[in-house]
Amino acid sequence: MEFTSGTRLLLSPNVSHAKILSRGDASIGESRLRGDISLIAHTTDRGKACFSIEHLGLITEGISLDEGETGILSILEIAHQVGNSTENADGSTTINIPVRASVLYRAIENNLPLTKVNDRYIPQYELFYGSLTGIIEEHQDGINFAFSSGALLLSYQEGGLGWLKKLRVPLDRRKVIKLKNTGDQSSFSLRVQPIGFKESSSDPLPTGKEWKTQLQKARTLWQKCGIDLEFQEITYIVSSKRKISLDPIIIRGDIDPEPFTLEVYFAASELADGGGDALSCGSALAAIVVSDKSTSNQNLVAHEVGHILCGIHPTDDLTLGTWRGDTDSVLEPMGGPTNPKAISENNCTYAKTAALTVKS
Repeated sequence: MEFTSGTRLLLSPNVSHAKILSRGDASIGESRLRGDISLIAHTTDRGKACFSIEHLGLITEGISLDEGETGILSILEIAHQVGNSTENADGSTTINIPVRASVLYRAIENNLPLTKVNDRYIPQYELFYGSLTGIIEEHQDGINFAFSSGALLLSYQEGGLGWLKKLRVPLDRRKVIKLKNTGDQSSFSLRVQPIGFKESSSDPLPTGKEWKTQLQKARTLWQKCGIDLEFQEITYIVSSKRKISLDPIIIRGDIDPEPFTLEVYFAASELADGGGDALSCGSALAAIVVSDKSTSNQNLVAHEVGHILCGIHPTDDLTLGTWRGDTDSVLEPMGGPTNPKAISENNCTYAKTAALTVKS
């Protein structure tokens, strides 16, 4: 089975049941996970194909544990390591890809403080190590492939609460779709929901009057990185407290957001740090809070989207799973370039969040 360098494969995004293991091998439950796993082929010096994970983002709406309810939980692969592959006598290919992933769930944010770094609010993510293994073989339709004897197995290493010790996602009998090399078209999509605030149902001055301009600017820029922001019509929440709050965490609220959706909240208050903040970047809990008083900067939401995709300012300190924006790009701190360029093609490969959907 031959795979040329750059071949993209999608493990069909059917619902999986993840077995949650806590103490030793004692299973404490299962949870329904949704999301995408896509692979990309590389060619070694010997002409042999091997694979890395292009994107792995899985989300569940919550798991009941002895310690309590996790709330919405997400898994994001953050290391982009190249694995090993073996060509079998029957023409199939066995793969083994090392995985490092960040895991975040609501209980972590409820029990542990977030750290503020400039315009980012960073929770105490849990770090998991493991592997994605399985056999790629020809599918019965003769066009695509199938994935058998496979699983994603992750073990807890550090951070967060440590409620989950092991996660196992069976991947047997999955159809594997060969994706197009899309060129100038987007490879990923991200659903974006703008949210404004009203003091009452008859409030004549709801927030978010510049939402279309902000999101269209963000969409135009991030399409250059292969990510299509599919934004919805604005919805409104009646809450005078959240409308005028100076605290982005209060503005976001404590209700779990809709999975696979990035919420963008528009507040009336004058927020610090250029008027925008990104919370829980890379995860299913990710959200953006911006001030109506700062939306004259039409790249404000585009900048915060960069943080949601795990990008940081060009001069910020790197941590595992983050990448630095390019000089004069949209990741420059607010007050930077008036007409920022898009980030480099290399950085585009690292721009990910768990809520991304792979376009097939």
